[in-house]
Amino acid sequence: MKSKKWLWPLVAVVLGVCLGVLVFSAGQQKLARAFAETTIAIMPTADLQSAIAPYTVDDDGRDLTVGGLERAASAARKVRSEVDGSLLLSSGDDMIPPLLSMFHGEPEMRGMSLAGYDIVTPGNHEFDMGTEMYRNALNFASFEVVSANLIIDNREVRDRISPYVVRNIAGSKVGAFGMMRL
Repeated sequence: MKSKKWLWPLVAVVLGVCLGVLVFSAGQQKLARAFAETTIAIMPTADLQSAIAPYTVDDDGRDLTVGGLERAASAARKVRSEVDGSLLLSSGDDMIPPLLSMFHGEPEMRGMSLAGYDIVTPGNHEFDMGTEMYRNALNFASFEVVSANLIIDNREVRDRISPYVVRNIAGSKVGAFGMMRL
């Protein structure tokens, strides 16, 4: 019987190639899933300025409706129904006197929570009535608050505000940070 020493190296090469193809194929499938199209909507708002109810302004002879948390919530619900994931954000100045001084931020914070805000950064007007007023207003908020450049002496407010947050939105990590312009 003739020696077949060449057979085992050939079998090893064939098995190695097959194993390589299988691993490459599995990696390609995982890679394809990772790059599948995902639509994430980032919905920013700014300067609510205690306009929790809509109002009409004259815009060169046309009536223009502005403000209103229900309008923001309705728009966010519509967008959210059309995408894989979303974030509703506010860049601040959501509370101003006289409503702030009368109701201490409760209507704005409760309304924004009910409207589905995810992350909010405080603006300078949030502190128009002092840090203690803002601390009380935060008791009515269910969303996260971020700001990377605030220096706040009040420990309770400082502990409630993160410099940033990272959320898993539709399988993707999305980071958000806030900054106040002074």
